[in-house]
Amino acid sequence: MIMKMSKTILFAALFIPGLLFATQARVESMGNNTDFIKDETSASLNPATAPAFGNMLSGSLGQIKETGNGQWTRDEQWFAGVLSYPLPSGLRLTGGVTLNKTFEIEKLYNSFKDNNTFLVYNYGDKLIPGGGDRVDYLDAIEMPEPFADIYAFGCVSPNEDLDFGLGVRYAGNKKTVEEDNAEISIVGGNLGIVYRFFGHSIEGSINFDRFSLDRTKVFNDTNVKDINISEQGNNFDVHLRSFISLSSKNTVVPIMILNSRHLLGFNTTDLGLGFGFNRELHKGLIWAGAKYVYHKSAYPDRIGGLQIYPSDASDVNSTPLPGGVEEISHKMVYSFGVEKKMLWDWFAIRVGGNKVYEYLRVSKDDFIYQKGLYERDVDAVAWGITLGTPDDRLKFDVTVSEAFPYSSFLSGGEDGVLVSRISAALKF
Repeated sequence: MIMKMSKTILFAALFIPGLLFATQARVESMGNNTDFIKDETSASLNPATAPAFGNMLSGSLGQIKETGNGQWTRDEQWFAGVLSYPLPSGLRLTGGVTLNKTFEIEKLYNSFKDNNTFLVYNYGDKLIPGGGDRVDYLDAIEMPEPFADIYAFGCVSPNEDLDFGLGVRYAGNKKTVEEDNAEISIVGGNLGIVYRFFGHSIEGSINFDRFSLDRTKVFNDTNVKDINISEQGNNFDVHLRSFISLSSKNTVVPIMILNSRHLLGFNTTDLGLGFGFNRELHKGLIWAGAKYVYHKSAYPDRIGGLQIYPSDASDVNSTPLPGGVEEISHKMVYSFGVEKKMLWDWFAIRVGGNKVYEYLRVSKDDFIYQKGLYERDVDAVAWGITLGTPDDRLKFDVTVSEAFPYSSFLSGGEDGVLVSRISAALKF
């Protein structure tokens, strides 16, 4: 009995302090990297981590972004709930759901749209009237935005040392008007496990998503090729990490990740290995970590039967590369974060940073378009605050700036916006 009680106390001492601040804004203002810290956002990646957080309602009120012409919008609002219930037999059941939280493969699809990745000939201004000589194919096919973004999961904990989790996700949309048909969907799920032993833990998860896009668009013009495209792509992620306790306050975190993406003819693979360190402070936490990532991407020559062209070389913000190029890079990612309650138990401040150096080679048929060492992120750190109850059962996490010190608090934080994101959580 004494040994079991000591083990429970050790578990609480090692894991509960890291859960006191656990929302999307916390991650964003503490280095924007979840590889080396425990956080409730990990439940979307590994559902077996959810039982450690108990009963919780959480979410983000969205992020403020500039859309152009001096206009601002708030998007990425999402909400989640977790409920954990112990049975008399010692078994614990945990279930949860997130609503409207954008999936990773959906973020990649949106980045293709935002960055005009697939430029094609505009057929004499017919695909997009007034669009110019070359237009983005994803704009031309006019796909509806995926909605729902539902992720639901369940976990079984046979004892205090072992958790198994299973999750499923779906997002999609469909539009049909006579001969104009459009359907997009993302269907997937994940498996996860957490095993704890002698104050240490191992976490592993496998995520799988299938992205489908079907589009038929008939032009009543013999000079324009009708759109008839059907694309499917399978995507998976493997994540492994371990929290190894050196003492009651110090923990080291080795990680391994493998990501594979297949979307609209775009194929990419990332293999990463990293090592991090956590130290519990008085009413706070400090962490740092480094990760090496081998990255390889292959771009398609054509999409929907149309040739992909380089972007406009006169645009200083674009890279004039044709379709069919291949990228190979070696990245070193350095991250850190600090959070601490200051003055009062209901107020905390946090600061974090992320830095990427990348040696990149872009080529096609042995012709090198780009090669060299690049510094990917600006020399800046993010910061934020937390307002909540002293016991942390209710809290509001705020991202004030993601580009500190280059944005001024006196001028309104990031690009004139005082607060870029607010997240909230309630434990019960």
